[in-house]
Amino acid sequence: MFYTRDADIRIHHGFIVRRGLDSSLLPSIWRRPCIVKQDNFNSRQLAVSFISHCDDNAGRLKYVRELQKHVWVDVYGKCGDLKCGHSINVDRFFSIDDKCVRKAGENYLFFLAFENALCEDYVTEKLYVFLFYPIVPVVMGAADYSTIMPPHSYIDAQQYTPQQLALKLTHLAKHPQEYAKYLEWRKYYQPSTVGPYRVFCDLCVRLHQPDFYEHNVIENFREWFVVKANCNRNNTVLPSLRH
Repeated sequence: MFYTRDADIRIHHGFIVRRGLDSSLLPSIWRRPCIVKQDNFNSRQLAVSFISHCDDNAGRLKYVRELQKHVWVDVYGKCGDLKCGHSINVDRFFSIDDKCVRKAGENYLFFLAFENALCEDYVTEKLYVFLFYPIVPVVMGAADYSTIMPPHSYIDAQQYTPQQLALKLTHLAKHPQEYAKYLEWRKYYQPSTVGPYRVFCDLCVRLHQPDFYEHNVIENFREWFVVKANCNRNNTVLPSLRH
């Protein structure tokens, strides 16, 4: 069980399907209505992030600190100055109904969905839970987001320096019609979260499939688990942040 696409049993936290027939195939427990209305656009804060692991190999906090030199970004968790209820709210698995998630989803324009590790295919649940709210995710990770997200539904921070990203977010905040285009995907797609225990259901299913017992030996586990994951070990995300 692993998060990479070539794993026999893949660990993933959500997915997006087309509305209509595809979404009707989802179990009812996976189907949740999206909050589409954004009546308080002008009163919303610009950007928010939840970070409680301050020392990681992704350099996300470093990027956020640089971004904060140009625009206001609220940071909740151990790495920021803001708290949302008990600290467990920003340390544990994110859920759609979490009061901190709801607070952010309803009061900010952008959510910084920065991963704590830049590993190929690695995407945590924080991205998927915020898709249920009228907030635009700004992603940072090593996954190919174009294969898991609808077109024009997110902003890739790795395409911008912190200063450039600040200009883009500020521009969209001043132009509601352009910002709204990042939410139009909701008309055609339905997000779904599967929870942390879905992988065990997948394991149970596979155990009842004869082909699962065919030999699939990983000769060099370190090569597959560490090297092939292509994790960024340089504690940086952009050349502009390197010293």
